[in-house]
Amino acid sequence: MTGVQTCALSDLKAGNGMSGEQKAYIDSLVKQWTDGSISDSYLAEQIAHKMKEEWGLSLNSVGISGDDRCIYPSKNEIPNYNEALAESYGFYNFTGLYTKGEYDEYGYLICYMWGVGIF
Repeated sequence: MTGVQTCALSDLKAGNGMSGEQKAYIDSLVKQWTDGSISDSYLAEQIAHKMKEEWGLSLNSVGISGDDRCIYPSKNEIPNYNEALAESYGFYNFTGLYTKGEYDEYGYLICYMWGVGIF
């Protein structure tokens, strides 16, 4: 997401037994991932290893989705992802949405979405 204009949000949520220090570690990995410094698979492997082997937390899955393209009629019609994150369950959830200011042939705003969910 480096060097692009944010059109909606990047939001993080931790819960269900994850400490502030643990969340900060995951935040730092997610930042490296969104900057392109680490791959999807490396991120997932590091999260799974830390949570299960080092922190002793029971981990069901790590879901990662990076740089998925999505379109919206306009910037004003982008949904409020903060509400969805507030209601989400799991250890950690991240949603990042950005745009490069591009529009498709029908005039829709092109955005890119990143997501990490740890359950």
